[in-house]
Amino acid sequence: MGCGKGFFLELLLSKGIEITGFDATYEGKNHLITKSNFQPGIINKPAKGLILRHVLEHIQDPFEFLETLRDANGGKGLIYIEVPCFDWIIKNHAWYDIFHEHVNYFRMIDFQQMFSNLLYANYSFDNQYISVVGDLSSLRKPKLSQNSTIKLPEEFSSVELMFNRYKFTPSPVIWGGGSKGIIFAHLLKQFKIDFNALIDINPDKQGKFTPVTGFEVQPPEILKNYPPETNIITMNPNYLEEIKEMTDFKFNYQSVA
Repeated sequence: MGCGKGFFLELLLSKGIEITGFDATYEGKNHLITKSNFQPGIINKPAKGLILRHVLEHIQDPFEFLETLRDANGGKGLIYIEVPCFDWIIKNHAWYDIFHEHVNYFRMIDFQQMFSNLLYANYSFDNQYISVVGDLSSLRKPKLSQNSTIKLPEEFSSVELMFNRYKFTPSPVIWGGGSKGIIFAHLLKQFKIDFNALIDINPDKQGKFTPVTGFEVQPPEILKNYPPETNIITMNPNYLEEIKEMTDFKFNYQSVA
């Protein structure tokens, strides 16, 4: 469900797995992918497993959606769910990871309350994501408890605290044209901190402009003529080494948690 461009689906197909996909934004030609969002009656036969990778955080009523999936799949089957980890966001004061595209935020305890039978529950992507496999037949409505409540730490959304924490150098290059990069670039401008460019490796974003802020997204190739003292700020530390290799370790590098 929500297979995007179908890369992960194609990977599973290459390993001999029988799989179908649903995504209204799909632009490819794979006949196994239906260009539609999930709706009741769209599953022709019950599947052994369903996959929701970075879908549930976009659903207004996630539990009702899971119930619909369970019923559409004959009340059984396994489901793999991967979502951003709210505990990681809180721990790292990553308030810029809270934005309008994500209408829900999850902790491990939320899935433990929704499924009485979790076959797998762990953290992935350097603890930024939660990954679980639940038995759909064990789905149950979660109940609010003392352990369910959460309190944001003081100064969680302090921009000044973030700038003091990272001590950003003048005129940096921002690497990452997603939501975090857009918010970050906007804040730099608000605090009158100039930056040289906003870069993203996605060709679909290059040459286009970010929403609201109107910053043009550039390809990495523009760095060829930049001096070695250029400061590159990556929007995710997990990509830091990859970005260093792509740019021949030529520049100064920094990352935002």
